[in-house]
Parts: sequence; structure tokens; C-alpha cells
Amino acid sequence: MTILGKILVFVNLVFSLVTAGLIVMVYTTRTNWNDAFTKLSATNKVVRAQADADVEAARKDAADKEQRLQTLTGEQQDLGNKLKAAVAEADRTRARLADLEKTQTASQTNNQAQTDELNRRKAEVEAAQKQVADLQKQVSEVDQRLTALRDEATNFRIQWQDARDRNEALRQQNEGLAREVEQLRRQIGPQRITPPGGQITARPPDELQGTVVEVRGDLATIEPGSDAGLRVGQRLSVARYYPQALFLGYIEITSVQPHQAVGRLSGTNWRQIKAGDKITP
Repeated sequence: MTILGKILVFVNLVFSLVTAGLIVMVYTTRTNWNDAFTKLSATNKVVRAQADADVEAARKDAADKEQRLQTLTGEQQDLGNKLKAAVAEADRTRARLADLEKTQTASQTNNQAQTDELNRRKAEVEAAQKQVADLQKQVSEVDQRLTALRDEATNFRIQWQDARDRNEALRQQNEGLAREVEQLRRQIGPQRITPPGGQITARPPDELQGTVVEVRGDLATIEPGSDAGLRVGQRLSVARYYPQALFLGYIEITSVQPHQAVGRLSGTNWRQIKAGDKITP
């Protein structure tokens, strides 16, 4: 072989190594972006569903509070009218009582009928004053209930607004990630890239739903197993949805049985993972 042939063979070897490196780099980038997009989409669906439920519950509760507020407002108006009527009647009775007292003083008479009428008028005045006091107490109670309902309605409106804002922020974040993934796909192209070794780990089923059964150190036992399509090497997400949605980390399947699987935990918050947390693709 001539020197030129050796040089060509060496150049061909260098180009082959560079091409292999580029293929591995593009495959790794595409895989990471797709995994991030899938996990964020699943988390966004859960958070959006929870936010929509919170928004609907807050809206219904606010409508109920508004209805109760209107009812109590009507009751307050009725009690106010009754209070005005009772005050007017008390004033009229007090005026008649004053007239009778003047007449009795002027005539200096001990007419029994006038005395009885005077006593009756006094009793009416006392009854009217008691009724006025009762109505004022009822009005005060209604005012307190109205104030409490207004505060509750305001709190529900604030919660509803917060839930709607969180939902909108997540939607915008999801749309931005989708645009970035689509841009990356256009840059990479439609070809399928095979990693070194020639093996492609099967993706878990998109509809997979599982639960953490037990955690020991950095190993966790989950359900289901191979009967749901789980395979060794698959990487799943671990999240907790209550009292709020929280992404905890990943679990990489190391062994599989028909109804259970065991995997190794990873991620920033994997130490918080416990039994009952949910598994998603």
C-alpha cells in the first residue's frame, strides 16, 4: 500500500469517528428533549386538571355565597322596614301617652277609664320598645353575617384568580416547551438514530399508571409489572399530586415481575419519595 493509500485510510477513519460522535450527540440531545417534554406534559395535565377543578369549585362556592348574600340583603331590608315601622309606632304611642298625661294633669281627674287607658298605653310603649330592641339585635346579627359572607366571597374570588393564573402560566410553559421540541425535531430531521450497541430501550406505555408500594434506600418497589408493559431499563417519573402537584424524581427499572417491578431512584428530590406516590411514563 502506498503512502497516499495509507493517508486516505487514516482520513477515512477520522471522518468515521467524527460521524459516530455526531450521531451519539444528536441522539442524546433528542432523547433528553423528548423525555423532558413527555414528563412536563404529564405533570401539566395533572396540574391543569387540579387547577380546573379548583377553579370550578371556587366559582360554584362564590355563586352560592353570592346567592346567600342576596338573600340576607333582602332579609336586612325587611328587618329595616319593620324597624322603621316599629319606631314610628313607638313615637306615635309616646305622643299619645304624653297627651294623656297632659290631659290628666290639666283636668285633675281620677277617671278610672283614663287611668286604664294610660296603663294600656304604657304597656304598648314598653312592648314597642322591646320589639325595637329585638329588631335592632336581629339587624346587627344580619350585618355580621353579611360581613362574614362578603369576606368569604372575596377570599374565594382571590383563590379562583390565583388558580386561573397558575393554570395560564403552566399552559404557556407547556406551549413554549412544545415549540422548542418541534424546533429541535426540525433541526435533527425525521431519521431514527440508534445508540452505540445497536439496542433501543422500549418506551413505557403512554397510558401507564402505577404506584410506589415500598421504598428501601434508593430502591423502590412499584405496581404494576410486566403485565402493564414494563421492561428492564425503562425510566419512569415519580410525582405526588396531593395536597399539591410535586415532581419528585425518576425510577429506572432494574427487575420486573408480572405484577411488580423494582427500580433505582434518582433526581433532586428522590429522598422524599414514599409509598403511595404515583408513577407515570
